[in-house]
Amino acid sequence: QDPRNTVYVNSGDSAENVISALGHIPRLGLAVSNGANFSPPMTDQDSERRWLTFDLGVDWDAVKRVALPVLSKYTARSNGSFVKLTTFSIGWSYYSCDPEWGSLQASHLVLELENELKSFDVRFVTLKGIVEVVPRKLNKGL
Repeated sequence: QDPRNTVYVNSGDSAENVISALGHIPRLGLAVSNGANFSPPMTDQDSERRWLTFDLGVDWDAVKRVALPVLSKYTARSNGSFVKLTTFSIGWSYYSCDPEWGSLQASHLVLELENELKSFDVRFVTLKGIVEVVPRKLNKGL
């Protein structure tokens, strides 16, 4: 226990799941939504966790209003795909689609989202089987 160090666990999962798994550990800070929301380590005087949110400079509700109709179109034409919303990300999973079709649709989706969301400060993360829209300022290093 070095008082000069503070340890945080940073997760892409929900606050509820992270608290359930790790919330009982004393002097552990928690960060969820890939660092967008965080809770400093609790002290002996704290009766409950205090959560803070970084200002990511994006009207996320406006991003969702623009992005969700586009994502719905691609979900409707790609069997096995689905949309996953988190506090500060919008994901389109095509992991369970036909690999060639899913990959082709993902590349078209990114092009269309880039055009539709060009006025927002967002970036696109493409991983195996998923396309994710996140605020540009959001990264696990927050």
